[in-house]
Amino acid sequence: MMMITAVLTALLTATTPAPPSDGQRIVTQCSDELPWPGDTRGTVVRSSPFLGRSVELHRKRFNGKEYGWARLTGQTRAGDEVYMMVYKADQSCYTRLQQIGRDGYDAWSQMWPTSSQASLQFQACGWFPWDGEKGTTVCTERW
Repeated sequence: MMMITAVLTALLTATTPAPPSDGQRIVTQCSDELPWPGDTRGTVVRSSPFLGRSVELHRKRFNGKEYGWARLTGQTRAGDEVYMMVYKADQSCYTRLQQIGRDGYDAWSQMWPTSSQASLQFQACGWFPWDGEKGTTVCTERW
């Protein structure tokens, strides 16, 4: 499993468009220091189906702290990508994009600690470059 994680992580691409802007919010990439959940499933709190695939927002406790992360499952295709948007007051960031390296594999984003503050929200998003004229982005509702 470590090999798959290493291969998928190595396949991240810089040519993928950045996640869409959210009105007046400043959107940047979140820290590269965020942990990765690996092939772990948590409780699915939001889900958006798309052509046999599912963009999911998960939550789970690790070492006494609850985290959220995005996961892409189902009939994935090489090139599909997953990331999580993190919204904090008037700023937002997205976790590193993880790209599917082979058809049928799952992918997941980095994790972010949850908070009881209403100003912190998460949203799982998938980028599907082979669907639509210029690719398609599908996101869950915020949580």
